[in-house]
Formats: sequence, C-alpha cells, structure tokens
Amino acid sequence: MTQTDDNDFALPTQGFVFWPVGTGDSTTVTVNSDTALQVDLHHLATSNDDDDPHTPIVDKLKQLLPQQNDEPYLATFVLTHPDEDHCLGFADLLKDVSIGELWFSPRIFREYKKDLCDDAKAFQKEAKRRVKKTIAEKGNPGSGDRVRIIGYDDLLEEEEFKDFPRDRLTVPGNAITDLDGVDHAAQFRAFCPCTLQGRRHGRPE
Repeated sequence: MTQTDDNDFALPTQGFVFWPVGTGDSTTVTVNSDTALQVDLHHLATSNDDDDPHTPIVDKLKQLLPQQNDEPYLATFVLTHPDEDHCLGFADLLKDVSIGELWFSPRIFREYKKDLCDDAKAFQKEAKRRVKKTIAEKGNPGSGDRVRIIGYDDLLEEEEFKDFPRDRLTVPGNAITDLDGVDHAAQFRAFCPCTLQGRRHGRPE
C-alpha cells in the first residue's frame, strides 16, 4: 500500500500496512479487528504538513487502532534496532496509546555505537521497567506491562535478567504465536531466525 493518508483509510481486518515514511520503517500488522502489532516507528514532524507525502504515523495509529478501555490499543510493539528512523515518535505513542507488550533484544542496545536519540532512550527505559515488573510479578504482569525478550538462555544468568521467566524469552529459531498474553496460533506466527539486530545485518547471532 503506497498511499495511506486518505481520510477514508482504515486498517485491514487482517494484513499489513507499510506506511510511507521515507527512510526507516513503520509497519503495522493486523491479526484481527481487535489485535495489531507495530514493527518500528518513524513519525516525521514534516508529515503533519498538508503538502508532505509521508504519513504522521502516531496520529494515524491513535485514530485507527482498535479501542480498549476507551483508548487506542496496540497489542505489541517491536523494536528491531534503535536508529532514530526506526523509533522516532515512540515516546508520544507510549503516552497516547495503550501498548500491551514490547518485544526487543538487549543486544540492539549493547551493540549500538552512536548516542541514543530521545525516543530510543524512552523505549529502553520502558523496556527496563517492564522487565523489572515481569520479574516482580513472576511472569504475569498484565497488559501494559508485558515484555518479550529475543535472545539466548545465557541472558538469564545476568544480574539485570536474573529471575526473568524463561517463557518470556524467545530463543532464535523459534516462533511466537501469542500477542499480549493471547494465543493467535490460527492467524499469526512470527518466526525468529536470529536476534533482531543480527537480522538487520543479515547474519545469525
């Protein structure tokens, strides 16, 4: 889909939306009318201008996402890596949309050599909060606090992830079928061939 800024546009009941954002990525995956997953985010300030061809992603998601408890609801947000053109607007999204679950690999921050932008810092802070909450609640913190880590078992030996539940860790080579605590195996399956940063560079971890 190349043009998604039409006032009549609606998210498909099931499918993909590749938002026009120039560089970077912003992809919405809809599993059903109540469940959507967002992979990366690139909300451009200029996209709010009438003559700009790009789409103001955060504004569109607020408008188009399903409602839960009278607010926009995103089942899962996935960050593949913290470049600005893959997370710009996350802080605003977190403020205005209920995000059930985050997916990320700690490796994407450990290997990042540049300074993190403000939105990458916002994601990292929220991910760390959810990790602590998940440990404290023994794996069942509830929607809005859930997090899934992509990585290997040795992560759980580190102090930061000590006592993090094994079933919230997805090892590369396995698939994920649940989103925000709900199994969607009949409609959705995300295969993890490698950690997210490794996939970006086309190599296994």
